[in-house]
Amino acid sequence: MEDPHGRAAENTANTEETGAAEGGMTDTGETTSTTAAETVAPDEPDVDDWTLVRYIRRLTMEADRFLQALSDLHDLHRTDLAALSAIMDAADEGRLLSQGDLAATLNLSASATTSVLDRLQTAGYIERRRDTADRRKLVLHLHESALTLGDQLFIPLGEAYFTVWREFDREQRRTIVRFLAATLAATARTSAALPRKG
Repeated sequence: MEDPHGRAAENTANTEETGAAEGGMTDTGETTSTTAAETVAPDEPDVDDWTLVRYIRRLTMEADRFLQALSDLHDLHRTDLAALSAIMDAADEGRLLSQGDLAATLNLSASATTSVLDRLQTAGYIERRRDTADRRKLVLHLHESALTLGDQLFIPLGEAYFTVWREFDREQRRTIVRFLAATLAATARTSAALPRKG
């Protein structure tokens, strides 16, 4: 595998592209807001491992900016928004998360998770209820206001995705799903292997 940092020719060729992706100054001194998605060619001449890494990194950065904008717009902590997303995803899959499940999903301590859920419950987005199968456990239920907020937050992005995904046929989508699943699993394994403080 080639060194991702030692390829001088690629780094030189990508200097202009990277600068545009992160925003910069025009010749007239105006600040640009061009995103990474607007600066990359749709057909890479050579898609090696580090090309894929670079695209995933850009997607992560764009997603981070998107979530921060949503958080600011709706006066939500980033962690609160992540918690709502996790609870919504579980509900879409027919699962109910407990507080412990949510803590594990978000890699939060029990006390930090309690603070997140307290804020969401005070805001009227979720409710803690006793699990009907195990009364010792509290599970998280979404209120209608959370579903409405979820629609406001994620439907516009979903529709934008659907538009650009139309060019991919069923077999290509299967390949994309396998790629994303493998990438997610590799990211989770690598994250789990990192040393933890304390």
